[in-house]
Amino acid sequence: MDNNIMYISLFAIFLLPGIMYAFMPYLTRKTESFGVTVTEEIYNSERMNKIRKKYTLEALLVVGITFLITMFLFFKYPEPLNIYIYTVALIVMLGILFLVYLKYHFIIKKLKEEEGWTAAKKQVVLTDMSFRKRKIQYSNVWFVIPLIITAATAYLTYINYDLIPEQIAMNYDLNGNPTNFKDKSFFTVFMPTITQLLMIGLFIFINNIISKAKQQIDPADPENSAMQNEIFRRKWSGFIIVSGIIMILLFSVMQISFFIPIEPGLLFAITMGSTLVIVLGAFYLSFSLGQGGSRIITRFNKKGEEIDRDNDEHWKLGQFYFNPEDPAVFIEKRFGIGWTINFGSKKGIIYMGVLLIFIIGSLLAERLG
Repeated sequence: MDNNIMYISLFAIFLLPGIMYAFMPYLTRKTESFGVTVTEEIYNSERMNKIRKKYTLEALLVVGITFLITMFLFFKYPEPLNIYIYTVALIVMLGILFLVYLKYHFIIKKLKEEEGWTAAKKQVVLTDMSFRKRKIQYSNVWFVIPLIITAATAYLTYINYDLIPEQIAMNYDLNGNPTNFKDKSFFTVFMPTITQLLMIGLFIFINNIISKAKQQIDPADPENSAMQNEIFRRKWSGFIIVSGIIMILLFSVMQISFFIPIEPGLLFAITMGSTLVIVLGAFYLSFSLGQGGSRIITRFNKKGEEIDRDNDEHWKLGQFYFNPEDPAVFIEKRFGIGWTINFGSKKGIIYMGVLLIFIIGSLLAERLG
């Protein structure tokens, strides 16, 4: 049973990101296509439908071929080589998918320039002044729950410190056999606690981004757009909180296993199962909500002739936003779900640097532990 959970999780973690990327043109706003500003009329045209279908088929082909090759090599070679193959193959697949995206980005960009899709449309930027006053995210107070779990786990670890063996298994292979041991020390034993605290801080940071990210309203349908965006933010905020609790519980189980024996296979199954739940949750929200809530059906349905401001010049390759004149630090992705950084903002670069320091610091701490 444990092996079944492990393999299902490994397969899903490989396939789901690729599948979501393949169907991304159907999840973005209808005013954007492959990172290029378009009118909703153009988006719904027969030609664009064919282009989206062609992209999706090509992307799914990439996902299918890389998955089959990866699984063949995964079962052919022993650990840890198969894990390295799996990881590299996942990165390669996402890299190829990005190249496929770029192909269609330049196709759409060229068609737009040749035919002037947005030239005749009135471009408008709308702002809902009451948007920030509404409850568009769940309170950070919810993170008290993972904090209590972390504190309780740290206390249990402290009072049971003498029960922890002098050599602690830190890593396991896919069969549940320990592959790496570290000497018992306070730093090693409480490393999961430190990681939990850092993760809680990161989740709070992401939850704040959801609240503070730049608002994007469709001028042709402002009421509907504002409601969709509000629902979108609240649901992703809830997902961040639930995911945070799951991850903190997972690290607590890992830490408790230091002094209460847990069968390694079961521990690995819990780890993979928890990861799978989070991946499936993100997959479901992405397809049910769409970017910015564009797939949410509301009671409003009024369409005007205006379009949002065409600012393609600030989107490099349709993916990276660079606009020093825009005070916003976080904005919606054009080809993807969620938000990205304004790379033209000094604050944005600082946030990116802090995030990289956090990731590198966590990896170094684990090594030193």
